[in-house]
Amino acid sequence: MGQRLIEGTNKLLLYILKQLVALELKEDSEEFKEMIWTSLPNTQPDHLNTAIHALNTCQLTNFSFSPKELLFGMVVNTKKTLLKEAAPILKEMDITTHMAYIAQQQLDGYDRMVRHTIRHKNTFDKRVIWESGKEIVFEAGDLVQVYRSNMDHTFKTERKLIPKWSAPRRVVKRNVNSYMLETLEGVWMEGEFSARRLRLFKKKPEERQEIEIESEQVGSGEADLEVTRTPPSFKVGAHGVEDIR
Repeated sequence: MGQRLIEGTNKLLLYILKQLVALELKEDSEEFKEMIWTSLPNTQPDHLNTAIHALNTCQLTNFSFSPKELLFGMVVNTKKTLLKEAAPILKEMDITTHMAYIAQQQLDGYDRMVRHTIRHKNTFDKRVIWESGKEIVFEAGDLVQVYRSNMDHTFKTERKLIPKWSAPRRVVKRNVNSYMLETLEGVWMEGEFSARRLRLFKKKPEERQEIEIESEQVGSGEADLEVTRTPPSFKVGAHGVEDIR
């Protein structure tokens, strides 16, 4: 989680720096989009403080507050105390009132974030239902693939080499919108997997049947494996017995 937050913040910081050091470029231009950390002009350190200030003071849509207001306890929607009226020594009542304002402000930000998440989820569910026509439900024994969502938020070279979808897994149990899975060898996988990260494993019928047969025969001897082999066919010809497979 920490790495994802750092990568997301770096992306925002890079975006602001690009705007500060390349004022002549438009945001929709290819040169602006392709600009990365290594291609920034040498003047970018001069704009670093301005970019950080913009990040700290920008209002977050999900919270309706800026990071500075939430993290440093800066009360909003209240009148500022005049400097001449500010007492050199803080009163206990003033501190208590300020802390109460901060607690309520953080609760308001959390409430707005939850409401935004619920609206986002409802929109996602409506789109999924509209595209598929019904709720996607997997039954025990179904073969599914797991989407590696952690690769969407990393710049590692591995994301170009590792497939986005895992090998086939078998559904063991359903828990609301999550599922417990196991490998084809019958080894249970740790944790539960959200239905959003799963898709039905689709392959040709004969290939799917081969996978199921192989998973059932794990741990069996050679005698069991011979059952799946095609029995040989022979004919008697002029030169003796011939294999016609």
